[in-house]
Amino acid sequence: MKIIILNDIYQEGEKLPSLRQLSKNYQVSLDTIKKAISLLEEEHLIYPKDRSGFYVLQKEKIKPENTLTTTIDFGSSRSNAVSFPYSDFLLCLKKATENYKEEFF
Repeated sequence: MKIIILNDIYQEGEKLPSLRQLSKNYQVSLDTIKKAISLLEEEHLIYPKDRSGFYVLQKEKIKPENTLTTTIDFGSSRSNAVSFPYSDFLLCLKKATENYKEEFF
């Protein structure tokens, strides 16, 4: 499935089929699909949405020209997806809270 994602069979932001459907499509057990999904998630190729399923992440990071000289004004309410990729930030925040929940408070 990693090859399918990397070869653009599933596009960025596209929802993957259900685990049962993937199991049926690839003729493997549900446990095998769960392990594969877990590995894809660890490699940051997909991400889960609660009660919705798994979605393909952005494959290549879009960098603005002159990254070293670009200033990001976080005080401004006019950020865009290139200067502040919200979905990536949300994923990182979610992972950080899961990994460090005991150390936060």
